[in-house]
Amino acid sequence: MSWTLDDNNIESIIEQILHELNIEASIESDYEHSPMAYNYRTNTFKFSKDLIEKDLTCNGLISLVYVKLLTYHEVGHYLDFKKNLNSVLMLDKLVEIDVQIALEENAWDLGRTVVPEDMREEFDEINRDNLRRLEFNKYNPI
Repeated sequence: MSWTLDDNNIESIIEQILHELNIEASIESDYEHSPMAYNYRTNTFKFSKDLIEKDLTCNGLISLVYVKLLTYHEVGHYLDFKKNLNSVLMLDKLVEIDVQIALEENAWDLGRTVVPEDMREEFDEINRDNLRRLEFNKYNPI
């Protein structure tokens, strides 16, 4: 039986990872701004199947692995907000991309502590790409 990319399967993967890490949070599937995000204000992991699917055409990973890697990255944001209240306060005043880059680096570092060993190489590659995009946007504003 093959795994298909749909809202229920994506949500199941997120639920499984959160359960394994003893994280209680809501999950929503109606996100439109990025493939996946964590909202600390509502303690909600949000995802967009369409944006995940779009990203998959660019990076060549299988969908199940990619959804897991995205989830581990967002868990890194969750852990950052739980560990460092200053990150939350900085996010409320987020006006500079440098702060966003620092938050992404924290999420990468903390997410890496929970991503399985056999997925770390792909996890690192996705995070490097994410940081390259942020750096590009820093010097090439829209």
